[in-house]
Amino acid sequence: MILVPHELKINRIQHMSMVKTYESVGSIQKNEKLATYYPGYDIPYLVLEAMDTFPGYYSAMDQQITDRPLYLYLVVKSTLLFEEDNLIRATQSIKRKHQIVFDAVPGELMLFNKLYHCIRLDLKDVMQLRLVLDCFTEQGIAFVKHRDVKVFSSMVRLKRYFEVEELAEGIWKDKCLEGSYYLIVSQTLKHERFEKISMHVRNNMELAGFDIASGYWYNRFGLVDFVRIYHRNIKPDDLLMIRDKYNKAIEAMQ
Repeated sequence: MILVPHELKINRIQHMSMVKTYESVGSIQKNEKLATYYPGYDIPYLVLEAMDTFPGYYSAMDQQITDRPLYLYLVVKSTLLFEEDNLIRATQSIKRKHQIVFDAVPGELMLFNKLYHCIRLDLKDVMQLRLVLDCFTEQGIAFVKHRDVKVFSSMVRLKRYFEVEELAEGIWKDKCLEGSYYLIVSQTLKHERFEKISMHVRNNMELAGFDIASGYWYNRFGLVDFVRIYHRNIKPDDLLMIRDKYNKAIEAMQ
């Protein structure tokens, strides 16, 4: 299955009699505003909360937000001993033993000008946070001690499993995360260039209120670069327009 066409010329969404699906591992990079999370009871480790999840989407909503996801970041103490495979096995073990509903993915973030490994936690019941932390420590993962950290911005890189289905050539929908779409772009974008192009695209779209991040996943040819769009009710034609604007902007900047 070829995921990266060299020319993206689709002008409209085509009806597909057979839906193409794909599974892979990759990474997402984004800026996050983080601060110490206080669950209402004492915890001995540093847990950071994403203060403005999917800001491009939720900041444009006028109504009160009730379904905004809560993402927590567990800061790992020793980067030398942290292995992503061990985290995945530990997560599987905790879920089997305690029947806790949560998702954990490995990542990296900057804190006090130092790079730390972290675990991005999506936990349905925050009253189980202490149990999850204790379970991870039993599995050999050590965390930074609790401290009060005021709001700061950090570039966060997350390693993720992707299960997606194709809506059109170069446009994929996440089957596990509602509202997440991936638009294949023609080349790798460094963060500064990505931010510049993203601002250009936003300023030339009638559609408002979509969140943007960059990333990639693996296929058998190498890495596939994409722009992640988050919007709960976006139209297919808008996804096509955003993708085309990114690729035209990339070509213009070469």
